[in-house]
Amino acid sequence: MSRDLVVLGRVEPGDAAFGAALEAAGEGLLASGAGGVLRLWDEADGRLVFSVEPPVLVETEGEPARVLGPEVAHVTPPVWWVEVRAVEDVDGAEVRATRFAAELSLQVDGCLWCDDPGYAERAGLRGR
Repeated sequence: MSRDLVVLGRVEPGDAAFGAALEAAGEGLLASGAGGVLRLWDEADGRLVFSVEPPVLVETEGEPARVLGPEVAHVTPPVWWVEVRAVEDVDGAEVRATRFAAELSLQVDGCLWCDDPGYAERAGLRGR
């Protein structure tokens, strides 16, 4: 299982945005990629911590709210949709994934949707 986050951004995420987000996720991660998916592994034990899907441009009016719910009804396309999935049974994975996604959302002038509203609090991001 995974814990899901979605970044909805006005600006297409580039290398600088992803670099800042990786830095925010903390040290001790190794990155690999295949098929456009970025995977972040724990350097110490080699376990997958979280993955990042490639950005997708959403241009259909109402699509973010239709898929994610009324929490994102204020988001109007076009937006870049980036899915981040934390591995549920790895300690600290959701915190690291949330920090990554939160920083990415700042970098792309966007917002962050979480399948659990408690993510921000557990990641120390409440009030940001």
